[in-house]
Amino acid sequence: MRRRRRYVLFLLAVLAATVIGIIALVISAVLNKDTTREIQESETVSQDVQNYKPMIEKYAADYEVSGYVDLLMAIMQVESGGQGRDVMQSSESLGLAVNSLDPEPSIEQGCKVFSQLLSYSRQLGCDINSVIQAYNFGITYLTYVSEHGKVHTSQLAEDFARDMSGGETVTYRNDLSVERNGGWRYNYGNMFYVELVRQYWSGNVEAESAGENADSGETSDKAGETPDSSSEAPASDSSRG
Repeated sequence: MRRRRRYVLFLLAVLAATVIGIIALVISAVLNKDTTREIQESETVSQDVQNYKPMIEKYAADYEVSGYVDLLMAIMQVESGGQGRDVMQSSESLGLAVNSLDPEPSIEQGCKVFSQLLSYSRQLGCDINSVIQAYNFGITYLTYVSEHGKVHTSQLAEDFARDMSGGETVTYRNDLSVERNGGWRYNYGNMFYVELVRQYWSGNVEAESAGENADSGETSDKAGETPDSSSEAPASDSSRG
């Protein structure tokens, strides 16, 4: 009887050890997968941009957009690649000449503009892609999207740029533009801006929707009031990519 009991206990111990081992392997595989994903994501932007991450995190926290640090880094990648003075290309949003700001005030202003755009998009119920494109086109794009379905599309961006440019086009050749139209864009901002930024940021549109889980749409007091929606000046002048 005792032998049988010992044998049963032995089998139970072996079974428990096996189960624990399997669980440990599964957890290890998941952690390794997540680590690999993080490494891959961190490599999508240049080292020059990554060097500014602590500063981006600081001002993103100040303007209550800490959840969008990776997106702000992607925007910097498209705007400047982390090189030069005005790394967020935010001088014009202050009414200054292009490249007037040094890196830190450029990042602070870029985070402030993004925060204001995000807040306004929540009021209108627009998606996060609309916010991204508005960083380039200016806040009037959010109003435009809100009047045309509240969801950014490449066609909406093209139509808006056409209207704002009076139909004037310029040569613009990269993989995106050549595939879509042979290599041109309208001469207002960059109608390919969302696609350019999303090459470096893979945030889920639904999960990160600017209109979802929004409370009052308010940001920090430091962010100031929502920008005047009548302004037509783009937040950035990027035609990079």
